[in-house]
Amino acid sequence: MNNKWEYYNHALVPTTAPHVEPDISWVKNKKTWKRFSDGRYPLFVRWITDFDCEQETEWWHCIKDEPFDIEKIPAKKRYEIHKGMKNVEVRIIDPKVYAEALAEVFCKAWIRYGLKVNAARKKEQVRKAFLEDSTEPTEYIGAFLKETGELVGYGIYEVHEDWVLQSVIKTDPDYLKCNTNAALVAFALERYFGDGFSIKYLTNGTKNVLHETNYHEYLMKYFGFRKAYCRLHIKYRGWVGAVVAVLYPFRKLFYKMKGRGPVRMVRAVLKMEEIHRTFR
Repeated sequence: MNNKWEYYNHALVPTTAPHVEPDISWVKNKKTWKRFSDGRYPLFVRWITDFDCEQETEWWHCIKDEPFDIEKIPAKKRYEIHKGMKNVEVRIIDPKVYAEALAEVFCKAWIRYGLKVNAARKKEQVRKAFLEDSTEPTEYIGAFLKETGELVGYGIYEVHEDWVLQSVIKTDPDYLKCNTNAALVAFALERYFGDGFSIKYLTNGTKNVLHETNYHEYLMKYFGFRKAYCRLHIKYRGWVGAVVAVLYPFRKLFYKMKGRGPVRMVRAVLKMEEIHRTFR
């Protein structure tokens, strides 16, 4: 059992490996909620159990648990990966050295997602975050356009003793045709399943209910990732649970809404609650 938690997207989530069940004996103690969230105000606690169970469930981690062999990929998909490797050079980088370029890619990706942002202010915030980042146990992987040497994408990987989390992949939307993302993922798989590492799996995280994305499908289709099914658990703060109970019958109306900010968060919580109820 482990008692390591962090505040993320208005929730407390464990920082333990997905295959390690966290200690939840503290969840009824609201003072502990505050302590684990560094004084912030989490609305709920979320965790999983029964990682990689045989039963197909509505919640999962998207994982790769065997070495990557590009020769086993169908020819058309193999061509797309090789195209990325041909267009960009991928290597481990120091985020402090490339803070400006990393922030530029980050902001371009945000704008492409349709997120409203003050580009100049956001870029400066992100740049400072990269300058202040303590890299261990995190590794940054950068993709550089071979023609110009320009940074056009990056990945952030949390490297643990026996597992790796692919926490972030960002690419410059101006260079989508370069297949930068494919080159980044291929490099990471070859690195973390190669000599010097002894991991059980690399995970891209859990099912995404906050953003509309097909990224897990992309990883499974091109790189042989798979769904490691598990059980989702949620413990709400008192008043939050009451609000969720009131809104739940109207969840399908929220699913149709396209608003961002609070609307998107409510939509995500209701979707998680719907999945959570399948385990009762």
